[in-house]
Amino acid sequence: MSFPIQKNKNIIIIGDVMLDQFYYGDLEDTSKEDALAKILKVETSNDNLGGAGNVAMNIKSMGSTPYLISVVGSDASGEKVKVLCQEQEIDCSRIFVDEKRATTVKTRLYDEDQIIRFDQEDNTDLSKDIENIVISQFQNLIGNTEIDGVILQDYNKGVLNTSSIQRILAVTKKYNLPVFVDPKKANFFDYKFVTIFKPNLREINWALPKLSYQEASKIILDKINCEIAAITLSEDGIYFSSGFENIHFPSFADEIVDVCGAGDTVIAILALTYLSKCNISLMGTLSNLAAAEVCQSRGVVPINHEKLTDLCSSLTQDKEKYDIV
Repeated sequence: MSFPIQKNKNIIIIGDVMLDQFYYGDLEDTSKEDALAKILKVETSNDNLGGAGNVAMNIKSMGSTPYLISVVGSDASGEKVKVLCQEQEIDCSRIFVDEKRATTVKTRLYDEDQIIRFDQEDNTDLSKDIENIVISQFQNLIGNTEIDGVILQDYNKGVLNTSSIQRILAVTKKYNLPVFVDPKKANFFDYKFVTIFKPNLREINWALPKLSYQEASKIILDKINCEIAAITLSEDGIYFSSGFENIHFPSFADEIVDVCGAGDTVIAILALTYLSKCNISLMGTLSNLAAAEVCQSRGVVPINHEKLTDLCSSLTQDKEKYDIV
């Protein structure tokens, strides 16, 4: 079987971009300043694009073109986000600066495992002036570029809110574009008539408490009117429901080293497989393969086309175990 994900798709990613910082070292003696505090002797560190930025990296590394639309603050972290985009050859001309906001930064400390994460952020909704700029640029981009699909990456940091979501979806409806949504709690039911809606199990428990994910998928299909509900279940894989098919795809991960960025990878692969006209079986298999691969590395590591092609080829050699043809 030839690898089914096509290259050269043009995909807009609009949502919350952030800076992911990682510090790695050895946890040593108790601090003299506080008997409850430990000292992490930092050996290495790195910065990565997070949130919508990581989705853009995955789209780029899979051979397609990401158009990233987001907002950062007028600060060093916002400048670093733009530098990282340039290093990854991702257009940052539509990452707008809001003088009154702080760039979202997630900082993680590791020894053998993650010790702690601390966040710096402003999660208020965009001002109307900044929202108008975002929507205007979104409309201009769609009106002047051949766009294949739109990913809405929501981390509840303010870029996507009730108003901006409604305005974005009005544009995508006008142009009949597929829309792929990675939601969070606050705006969960604001996404109407989208193509794929991909919550994780934690978000399901927030939005639809006391329901199984199978029951929740039926409500999502009914209330959101999406084409496919794809619920990620961490180490248990992904559950797909379309109203016609309900399929659970177990995870391929033998060992999970770090789940950072896995959800971003999954939404990127779901968008690409859908746009490549894959069936649900292939969508589930390939998104699970990609998620398992990125979970085997520390930090935020996007999947790439060559690696996922190799993983897919390996699976086709064992058709009794994995029926993906």
